[in-house]
Amino acid sequence: MLSPVVLMLIQQKGSIHTTLEHLKYDQGGFYEEGAQNLHPLVEGIILERTTGMHVADYFQKKIWEKVGAEFDASWSLDSQETGFEKMESGLNFISIDYAKIGSMLLHRGKWNGEQVVSEAWLDQSIVAPNLLTPEECDTPFMEGKPAGYLYHWYGIVNDNGEKDFFAAGKYSQHLYISPDHNTVIVRTGYDSGEVGWWPPVLAQVAALADVQL
Repeated sequence: MLSPVVLMLIQQKGSIHTTLEHLKYDQGGFYEEGAQNLHPLVEGIILERTTGMHVADYFQKKIWEKVGAEFDASWSLDSQETGFEKMESGLNFISIDYAKIGSMLLHRGKWNGEQVVSEAWLDQSIVAPNLLTPEECDTPFMEGKPAGYLYHWYGIVNDNGEKDFFAAGKYSQHLYISPDHNTVIVRTGYDSGEVGWWPPVLAQVAALADVQL
């Protein structure tokens, strides 16, 4: 069940009721297939109410400007009336700016010597300590995949036995970060490119950084 605080936030945010009112839950938790989209929406509500800012404005101030993004980005809205962002998707960057965010994360949350994201938070949120079990992989995207998952970040073990991490989007778009190989990879495209599971491929590409030419 959702906590009373989260339920209160949802009830007060009537503008996104079209997304939330169809999510069914029982004592065991959410069971409708699309319910995994709920968590980012609730996070967006919490961010709005704790910062007093739209999520996009907060992101621009705290991340976008600090990493020196080179191009404008866009973020689809859940509500034109309130400007509430579509938290689970619809965030569009040019590749170089994805790479800059990846580089900031690669360097433990730092950009040009400034701590943009705390190291403590990265330790808690990015690299999963364990792989997901079959019981936890309840979506086709993760079923049978050797990966861990934390707060919207996935992790795999590379050929050196070290942990890489990545964010995955629609059409198999990936921001892949390998601290072991000091490498950031951005993969974009209109489709998956006939590759069923990109992370092992990206892990191999990252390993090429160590090859002496």
